[in-house]
This record gives sequence, C-alpha cells and structure tokens, in this order.
Amino acid sequence: MTVLVSDELAPDILRLLIEGLTMIATCDPSNPSYDEQPCHSRDIDYQFRNAAVYSAVGLALQLGWSAGIRMDENSPEWPVAYIMLPTGQVSWHLPRFPHTYDLHSVVDKYARIAELARLAA
Repeated sequence: MTVLVSDELAPDILRLLIEGLTMIATCDPSNPSYDEQPCHSRDIDYQFRNAAVYSAVGLALQLGWSAGIRMDENSPEWPVAYIMLPTGQVSWHLPRFPHTYDLHSVVDKYARIAELARLAA
C-alpha cells in the first residue's frame, strides 16, 4: 500500500494511532479486563470505541498499512474493522450502519458537503 502522509508527518500519525489503540484497549467493553475499571457506562464506552476504531482504520491507511471493513459471513449484521499492525492483525465487530441508502447522487453528495462547510463557516 502507498503511504499517504509525508515522512515528516508519519511519526505523528503513528503516535496518534498508538494513542488511539491504547485508549480503545482501555475503554473497550469487549476487553476481558474492562469490568475491573470501566471508563464510563458500557453503552458510552462502546460508542467511544466504535468511533475510535474508525479513526484508527483511517490513520492506519494513511501510514500505508492494510486496514478496512469486511463483512463477517457468520454474523453479517456485525461488520468487522481490521488493521494489519506490524505486530499482527487486530479487529473489532462494529454495529451496522442503521440507515438505508437515500438514493443521493454524486452531485447531491458533494452539494451536501459544500452546504455543511458553508453552514460551519
């Protein structure tokens, strides 16, 4: 895979990824040691973990590592995020996106993004 960040930024991206993965390990309700010291409520910790996993996948891709989402054939309602770390593969089951496709076109998509940027300005 191609590294998407400059050599100058790669160490910072790697640091962010490691910090994010460490936070996931700390607050992930699926971690066997979670019940010893939960971060918040179980529901909030799963929400945090899921968002952090998506961020970690993005950071790994920026570093040129293999990462992405794959459907679990045994549990298709639970997509799985994977990252191939230099130390081995890690993965997390995530909830499926709760909405159906609203039939937006590519033009609609970028108009919506432009409108969000305008509203935020």
